[in-house]
Amino acid sequence: MPTGRPRPYRATGEIAAETPRAGLGIAIIVEFALERGLSPAVVLAGTGVRTPELLGPDSVVSARQELTALRNLATGLGNPPALGLALGRYHGVSTLGVYGYACLTSATVGAALRVAVEYWELSYAFGGARIEVNEELLRVHYLDHGLPEELRPLIIERDLLAGFSVIAELTGAAELPSAVRLSYPEPAHAAALERLMGRPLRYGQPGSSVDFPVEVLDRPLPHADAETHARCIEQCRALLARRRDPHAAALARELRSRLAAPGGGAPSFEDLAARASVSPRTLRRRLAAAGTSFRVLLDQARHATADRLLAETSDSVEEIAVRLGYAEAASFIHAYKRWTGTTPARRRAEFAARRQRLR
Repeated sequence: MPTGRPRPYRATGEIAAETPRAGLGIAIIVEFALERGLSPAVVLAGTGVRTPELLGPDSVVSARQELTALRNLATGLGNPPALGLALGRYHGVSTLGVYGYACLTSATVGAALRVAVEYWELSYAFGGARIEVNEELLRVHYLDHGLPEELRPLIIERDLLAGFSVIAELTGAAELPSAVRLSYPEPAHAAALERLMGRPLRYGQPGSSVDFPVEVLDRPLPHADAETHARCIEQCRALLARRRDPHAAALARELRSRLAAPGGGAPSFEDLAARASVSPRTLRRRLAAAGTSFRVLLDQARHATADRLLAETSDSVEEIAVRLGYAEAASFIHAYKRWTGTTPARRRAEFAARRQRLR
C-alpha cells in the first residue's frame, strides 16, 4: 500500500470560541477592509484589540475576537455578496506560519491532511473539520454548528476558499472536488461559487462537506522535506503547548524576554531552571508533559524575537544574529529560512509593507 494513503479512518479537529490564534487573522481582515475604504477602528470595535498589537509577529487573540472583527467587516461593507470568497483569497500557506509549513513539507497529500487535522487549532477556521476516508473517496466535513446564522455563508466560503488556496500551494495545482455540499440556502452569487468549484453545488444540506477521489491522498508533494517537516511538527506541538499550558507559556515568555534584553544571547537550560526555582530534571519533565522541550521553545523564542526585531527595529541582520546567540549571521539566516521559508531581509520588507497598509 502506498505510504501516503491512510487506511479507512476518521479524524476530527475542533475550534472553540476562546481558542487562541495568531493576531494575523484579524490583521488580514483590517488590511482587506482598508483596501475597501473601511477604517481599522470600525473593524476592531468591540474586539479589545488595537491595530499596533496586530503587527506583532507573536500576537495572540481568541476566535471570538476575530469573529467580532469579521462581523464588523460585513456590517461596515453592507454585507456584500461573495465577501467570504474575496476574503479567502488573502489566506495561504504563509499566513498559517509553521502550521502551514508543516503541511507544505509533508510527503503526500494524505500526510498533510493528517497534520492539518491534528493541529487544527493552529488554523484560522471558525468551524471544526472531520475527515472520512474509505476505499473510494476522501470526504472533508466542515463542522459549522455554532456559527452565527447571519455569518454562516461568509465564514464557510472564506474557509472553503482558503482551504483550496492552501491545497493549490501544497500540490502546485488546483485540485477540484468531485462533490460539494453546503449547509445554507443557494446564495445570489451561486454562479461564482460553481465556477470556482468547477461543478454544480448542493445547497441546504444537513452539513457542509467536500469530496475528492481517494487517489488524491497518494499524491506526492513537491516541497516534501523530511527534516524540515520534523522540525515544523515539533514547533507545532510546542506552539499548542504554549497556548494550552501556563508553565510552557511562562517559560516561552521568559526566553523571549531574555533574548530581547540588552546584550541578548540565549540563556542556558540550567539558568532557566534556576530562575524557575526547580531542578533541570524537574523542568525537563514538566516540558515533556506539556509536549515540548527547551530546544523547541528556544527555537520558537528565537523566531518570535527575530520577527519582532525585524518588524520594530532597524537592527542589522548581523546584530539580530548576535542578540539571538548565533556565532555568525549565516547561521541565523539559515535558521530563519528553515522557520519561515524566506530570508530575514524579505520578511522585514513584508512587515514594513503591512505596517504601511495598516496606517
